[in-house]
Amino acid sequence: MMSTDILDDLESDHTELRRIFSAYTGLPFHDPERKELVDRATALLMHDMRIETGLLYPLARELPDSGYPIEQARAENAEIEALLLELGRSDQDSPGFDRLVAQLVERATGHANHEEAQFFPALREGLGYRDLAEAGERAQAIRRHGSTAPRPETVSAQPRDDLPPAERGVRQRVRDLFSPAGSGQRPGYSADTVKYREDPVHPDREGNE
Repeated sequence: MMSTDILDDLESDHTELRRIFSAYTGLPFHDPERKELVDRATALLMHDMRIETGLLYPLARELPDSGYPIEQARAENAEIEALLLELGRSDQDSPGFDRLVAQLVERATGHANHEEAQFFPALREGLGYRDLAEAGERAQAIRRHGSTAPRPETVSAQPRDDLPPAERGVRQRVRDLFSPAGSGQRPGYSADTVKYREDPVHPDREGNE
């Protein structure tokens, strides 16, 4: 049964999100499960972003010493939602689909890692269990009844594509995000070791399988 502590619940969602992204990297180009995994990631992220906006950030404002840049976090969520909107409109076999997923992986995992390393510890230190438990119960209502559809108005927040143009660059960027020894490892990330196929997420697979 899911914990009623809102931070435990969100950390559990982060773990599940990393598993989804890792599973995506192991699928061949035309596998229909790729789209199913993106849909699962979309639902998970939309619930979490609504929980953060409606519950977590207001709690953080009550802590004058939290030091967490809430407006920056809101902007990051808007960028993630814009990517989800574009993915929902895209064909999974289109040339740009994997590239959008690669951008989503980088931004969503970076956001989660920052929360786990800095934001959540500050909330745990500044708030009592009762506050976190009450917020957790309210979060469950959002999970049950909240929309998982990205809002069309977020399209203007879509981030610039700053992934390397070369095939190897996109491939390595995604691999680094999940490899414990990868050069792209972000602070606070302690995922289990993930094994990869030779053809992880990238927009142009050799042979166009």
